[in-house]
Amino acid sequence: MDCNNSKLTSSNQRVLIIEDEEILKKAIALSLQKVGYKTMEASNGKEAREILKTSSVEIILLDIGLPDCNGLDLLEDILEFSPEVAIIVMTAQDTVENMDRTKQLGASAIFIKPVILKQLKETIHAVEKNQVQRHDNSPQSILGLT
Repeated sequence: MDCNNSKLTSSNQRVLIIEDEEILKKAIALSLQKVGYKTMEASNGKEAREILKTSSVEIILLDIGLPDCNGLDLLEDILEFSPEVAIIVMTAQDTVENMDRTKQLGASAIFIKPVILKQLKETIHAVEKNQVQRHDNSPQSILGLT
């Protein structure tokens, strides 16, 4: 039994996973549910917008490469209407342009794929602890994990 998981136990935070790869989305959801997070899932920008109209979330995991929109455009829209939500951008497209735009838009963290679930949970936990500080858009509030 791994006793180290206790430090990653959530406080029933609601997490929206916006990811078009079905297997990855389900794996992330199950992994987070095991440590106490409540999860919702969207496969594209349209589904994400519908969920956000009716549900509140504290954390969003957002893939940049969505089939119906650019995830960074969605990030901008979400933060315009819900600046308090913590958004962790997940991408395999770690170009300088994407990294700069993600930081400028105010993402809480950038997570470079491939997704390693343990590292993703650690990133979520770190963002959760720093949510209050992230609104200043200072370099310390942006976590860049590879």
